[in-house]
Amino acid sequence: MRLSILVVSRTANLLSTMLCSVKNALHLPIREVEILCSWNGSIEEETRIENGSGYKFSIAKRIPYHFASNINELANLANGDVLAFVNDDVILDRNSLDSGLPCLLDDISTLCVGSLLRKSDGRLQHGGMNFDYHHLPYHIAEGLINAEDVISGLPPYEVPCVTGALMLVRKSTFKEQPFDEGYIRCGEDVQLNLDLREKIKGRVMLCPGMSGVHLESTTRVENNETGN
Repeated sequence: MRLSILVVSRTANLLSTMLCSVKNALHLPIREVEILCSWNGSIEEETRIENGSGYKFSIAKRIPYHFASNINELANLANGDVLAFVNDDVILDRNSLDSGLPCLLDDISTLCVGSLLRKSDGRLQHGGMNFDYHHLPYHIAEGLINAEDVISGLPPYEVPCVTGALMLVRKSTFKEQPFDEGYIRCGEDVQLNLDLREKIKGRVMLCPGMSGVHLESTTRVENNETGN
């Protein structure tokens, strides 16, 4: 199998919208793709999930929310050679995953591929991350520019770090360097990027063609769980 899409969710409408967007974001044969979910929601909420992706979807785990450990467990169950981490609050653009896969697979030195993400009003949400003078990560130019006007036409470029909201990595790489489960909320994706660069000596790339809208932290805001 070529690709395993991994998602953590507890909100049926967000998950259903993301799954529907997969249909036009990816055009691999059905047999080459699986979508595995770690479900953190209620049984009643689960019955409202609608899979419009065109691919096989299964709830592989029903456990409490902890992003790093949830994804690590899904990765252990995945059959794909490539893992796609996709947040349930991401709406993928047409051909988005199609664009990201060659960026990862055409160069063995590329260990991780991140995405161009927009806010709902079109402003940039994520085009790569950098670090300030206090060594804290931040999204470059977040909210300051229109993502499509400035970045979308660029070829893939190397960055210090990308968000785990929409990310591609080989399963063999992630098996060697999984998420650190010591984080309570956020940060594990930043450390993964740094570990890939420092320990495995590979590149982290941003692929503007792998894009979408990110309704960032929607579920956490609704549940008063903001903060990192």
